[in-house]
Amino acid sequence: QAASPGQVRLILLNMERWRWLPHDLGSFYVNVNIPEFVVRVMGDGKPVHTARVVVGKPDKQTPIISKEMQEIVFNPYWNVPNSIKMEELLPSIRGGGDFFFGGGGGWDTSVFARNGLRVALGTKEVDPSMLDWSRIDIRSLNIYQPPGPDNVLGTVKFLFPNKHDVYMHDTPERHLFGGATRAFSHGCMRVQNPVKLAEVLLAADKGWSPEKVAEYA
Repeated sequence: QAASPGQVRLILLNMERWRWLPHDLGSFYVNVNIPEFVVRVMGDGKPVHTARVVVGKPDKQTPIISKEMQEIVFNPYWNVPNSIKMEELLPSIRGGGDFFFGGGGGWDTSVFARNGLRVALGTKEVDPSMLDWSRIDIRSLNIYQPPGPDNVLGTVKFLFPNKHDVYMHDTPERHLFGGATRAFSHGCMRVQNPVKLAEVLLAADKGWSPEKVAEYA
């Protein structure tokens, strides 16, 4: 039976995805299947751990890359990227509202307190309500969220440096893993049960026990 136009398109899309991947990923690696919304840790050709993920929205797609994971960071800070500063924080401060943080109104800086965000000029923390938002370039500010239960990165992040500045991390929005379609992020990959993923990776790389991981998580 001949393939339908839709099936042909899917085949071509997957061929293009494969084209950007190394031919040999080694005996132990992490694979995120973006259209399947699933991450797998592969050992000797078999999955040793599988979990659901949330990936980028259609207009902020998760890129197809292959990089070496270099760090696992527990209880991370979240440094707000310039794209979110410009596209979501600034409209809220100006009163335009936004879909990520919500609300706003006429130089309303309450968005920072609502989301546990702190603002610094260089290394000096400042009160955002005291800044002249008609003059300041929001990209020049260091805007960050300290570790805690509401931190958007959750309890752990997995770093593999790349030009797209995407990575894998935990999330407090656990309800998003229940849907069949899970494209809600700004490009990073949010992982279900990330502490278990850390246990699997650190056991293989460092020989750590789950109890050792629990000391940090």
